[in-house]
Amino acid sequence: MARYFDEIVVIANTRGRWPRLERIGRVRYVLVPKPPRGIDLVVFQVVASILALALRLGGVRVWAASDPLRSTLALLPAAALPGTRMIIHVQGQLLNLPRTRFGTLTPVVQTVSRVMARRADLVRAVSRQIATDAVQAGVDPDRVVVIGSRCDTGLFDPERWKAEAAVLRAGLRGDPSAPVIGFLGSLNGSKGIDVLRDAVLELGRSRPVRLAVAGDGPLRSLLQEAATIPGAPGISLLGRLPGLDVPRFLRAIDIVVLPSYDEGLPRAVLEAMSMARPVVASAVGGIPELIQHGVNGLLVPPGDRAALVQALKSLVEDEGLRAELGRRARQTAMRFDIEEGLRRLAAVHGGRLDGGARASTAA
Repeated sequence: MARYFDEIVVIANTRGRWPRLERIGRVRYVLVPKPPRGIDLVVFQVVASILALALRLGGVRVWAASDPLRSTLALLPAAALPGTRMIIHVQGQLLNLPRTRFGTLTPVVQTVSRVMARRADLVRAVSRQIATDAVQAGVDPDRVVVIGSRCDTGLFDPERWKAEAAVLRAGLRGDPSAPVIGFLGSLNGSKGIDVLRDAVLELGRSRPVRLAVAGDGPLRSLLQEAATIPGAPGISLLGRLPGLDVPRFLRAIDIVVLPSYDEGLPRAVLEAMSMARPVVASAVGGIPELIQHGVNGLLVPPGDRAALVQALKSLVEDEGLRAELGRRARQTAMRFDIEEGLRRLAAVHGGRLDGGARASTAA
């Protein structure tokens, strides 16, 4: 993105005790230490608001909020100044949440998200379904644009990672001859980790199967406990992976599963498809815009353990079906060219594509 702008500034949390300023080319990073859980939301909002005001006075004119809740609230003081344009990125279903997503706080989170989205100069949705949610939440349709997730299909090329993936696969727990089901993402309540655990345990009682999980989060303990159950399939918890380890992981597994309760247009699904892996995913958010059931993947209702077991069973037992769905998935992913996506993002944020003067922006 940076080649389309004079400068991009990123404000984000980081590990450690002290704030840091870093620069890579035209991208300047303002890294704020992540405070203890419980006060992190308030502290980050205050610090980010002060930084945003300072950057606005320094010439930043376009602000890109990464979601309609947390980062948008932090940018409101700077966005209120004249001559500032605020773009909100909506990549999940915060504007139309499942009733149980945040428990009793779900109505509050959804209401605040909708109010913030209506205040934006532009709402950038990752899928047509999320765009529809924005319009139904009261955002002017003329201020909603769809720019889907993109994938570097050159990096996520299954042939490129074949040898390295074999090493990773050899280290996974369980029967070495058993197919490997893989999950990539945050281990939180929205990702259907409870359904995934129950489905894999049930499947493993009748046939050899393994589970490899890349990611971390508050529900990691559910999978740790499942791994200790007598007779459970081999479960490997790999934690968060560095970016360049993701294609290696996807190449090492046979099936990718994402049984989420709510989603946008998850990049994990697109990356798995680019790696020619068959995907079993919930039919929520923008996922049906990527996966056509039975053609390039399988769709299941969210929270439906029996349907998830049946979908996984069909792929575990049929290597030919896995190969055919994976081949078609790769063909689908090739249509999501990353360079075209970057050009569209730059145009939406006010960048210049003709080599002339470029605007400053911050995210």
